[in-house]
Amino acid sequence: MGFTENAAQKAAFATKNASFEQAMEWLMQHMDDPDINEPHPSLQQMNSSGGGTADNQPIPSAEIEQLTGLGFSDHQAQFALRRSRGDVSVAADWLFNHADEVPPPETQG
Repeated sequence: MGFTENAAQKAAFATKNASFEQAMEWLMQHMDDPDINEPHPSLQQMNSSGGGTADNQPIPSAEIEQLTGLGFSDHQAQFALRRSRGDVSVAADWLFNHADEVPPPETQG
């Protein structure tokens, strides 16, 4: 529809991936924003190196359940939540766009 990927990601983030219609409405209302085509700060932070929570810190099960309720595996949910510092909305958005980038679970020998 002519929107940049950054603008589309901002719309999906702002509407919590509720629906295409809501994202389009958000885009129409914000298409004149001067930063509409710049990366969303939360997503940019998540994609930068060194982000996320420590691997040894527990992730609340409620956050994991929210993501598994969207169809993601337990492993995918935990990985995305660590990268997003526990922000479920950012983790969900990242998974919708990058689920294939989640490394396989470590195997126990």
